[in-house]
Amino acid sequence: MNKKSKGYNYLTISAIIDVILALASLILVVILQKESSSELYQSIGISAKEGLLGLVGFYILLILHAINAAVAFMTRNKPEAWKTPYILGTIMVVLVFLTTNWSVMNIINVVIPLIPPCLMISGAIMNKKQMQEQ
Repeated sequence: MNKKSKGYNYLTISAIIDVILALASLILVVILQKESSSELYQSIGISAKEGLLGLVGFYILLILHAINAAVAFMTRNKPEAWKTPYILGTIMVVLVFLTTNWSVMNIINVVIPLIPPCLMISGAIMNKKQMQEQ
């Protein structure tokens, strides 16, 4: 029986949260594209229309959440594949900061999207340490 890698739990949790965030992002993108949703947009403070990357950046985040979930699931028990989740997690952190509406900084548009990439990076670092020990 195979022993779990050190970053297994972190990558699994990251993948589950990424799937949830990808679905939530998809719903928000559909809602935010309607002009009547401006009150919802302002109450949430998500920068889908005003952020540095705008709606395109929001679509990129949606796609990256799905990709990150797939990568985290595929590499969660492969310590030798630590670089891919590490790089994707770093890219995701940068994109979250670029698409954040800093005038309405709140838990929805900053903290929650940062949880999966941080878990992904932590799992990748643990897997890297495991590879160095072997």
